[in-house]
Amino acid sequence: MKKFESKEMEPKIAMISSATEVINFRKQNPSATSEQMMSHVSKATREYKGELAKIHAIASAGKVVSIMEKHPRYTSREVLAELVKNIPEIEESILQQQRELEEIKINK
Repeated sequence: MKKFESKEMEPKIAMISSATEVINFRKQNPSATSEQMMSHVSKATREYKGELAKIHAIASAGKVVSIMEKHPRYTSREVLAELVKNIPEIEESILQQQRELEEIKINK
């Protein structure tokens, strides 16, 4: 994984970067389990700057693993295209979870 020198990584860049990381890991390890793929990307995202980027990266990686399991014959390009279609849904899910956490903090 390349290190990014900016203060914080843009969340969408983190999403595509982690997706590519999962795809490449799977190519190198065709029998890798979803747990192994997620473990690998989790380690790789430690170098990302910014918590939001890390959250988006892990969410994206999880979606890529799901896509690859659902469509095992998809090419890398097809997996990425499917991910891109799902980015708004992933972002909305992250925002919803953040709102719920904020509400919990307020109600304590």
